[in-house]
Amino acid sequence: VDDAAAAFRAIASTNPGGLGRVASHDVAAPATITLREAMVLAADRDRIAHQYASGYDDVFGIGLDTWSRGLEIAHRLGFDHAGAARHAMLGVDLELLARMPDSHIARRQGAETAHTVMAQTLAWRDAWIQGRLREDDEGLARWDAELKRSGTNPGTVADLCVATAMVAAWLDPSIAIKQD
Repeated sequence: VDDAAAAFRAIASTNPGGLGRVASHDVAAPATITLREAMVLAADRDRIAHQYASGYDDVFGIGLDTWSRGLEIAHRLGFDHAGAARHAMLGVDLELLARMPDSHIARRQGAETAHTVMAQTLAWRDAWIQGRLREDDEGLARWDAELKRSGTNPGTVADLCVATAMVAAWLDPSIAIKQD
């Protein structure tokens, strides 16, 4: 319960966009259950909470699988080490965003917008799988700019991408994104 209290304080202090309130075990109230119990209760409405409840299945499952596939695609396309890692990260982002509505978008702009972004992502994800999409693609940049203009921030998926890259680097430090 002490861990939950500390996490509740940390979450409340960052004031994440669109967090809202819930009837029981709200982060603005004192914690009365364990952190894992609280995350299980929130898992259906928050994908980060889902990670706690599921043993980080999106990171260790979809994320790492896509990261590995991204490295394979990148090496086939002749990317250098840093380019391969960036290509893998792009794939993780697109795969996660294509498979699930981003809970940050859903909280801030509604489930319909989150599902629209998810549907829009499918074509980009498929092009990436086929080796036809690179991070510097002009169409992808325009789509990203449109999302930014509309204030649509897939922040949950971004967090899961970072967690995936971190785990991938822990498992194999040679694949970490290196700064030049």
